Amino acid sequence: MTARHTIEHDPQEPKIDRRPESFRAFFVILALGWVWYLYFVPFDWRSLLVGLVTGGALMLWASVRFKHLW
Repeated sequence: MTARHTIEHDPQEPKIDRRPESFRAFFVILALGWVWYLYFVPFDWRSLLVGLVTGGALMLWASVRFKHLW
């Protein structure tokens, strides 16, 4: 019979943050901004800026949400 393996725990190890991200409200505001923009403003150079902000927001969310995959 073999001896049981024991796991050593570091008492100074920080707790894992399991709180939900606060990006849900941000995405709602972003979606409302898109709806407002597409309804009231014709496409122009500002469309490119709105797309860049949206893409940047998605990249920020993904980097925070999936940081354990890096």
